[in-house]
Amino acid sequence: MEPCLLSVVSRTSLRMVQLYEQRKQDIRKAEAQTLVNLSWVLGCGVEDLFE
Repeated sequence: MEPCLLSVVSRTSLRMVQLYEQRKQDIRKAEAQTLVNLSWVLGCGVEDLFE
């Protein structure tokens, strides 16, 4: 999924999505709602985001 679309649908800023993808920002420190939104959009479990 394109980062721009992911950010819109998950209601996460594009910059944060980019930082998570580049591993410059630790996703384990994200707010719970952000993790839930991202996992829902990606169709995975929250725990899968940490791998």
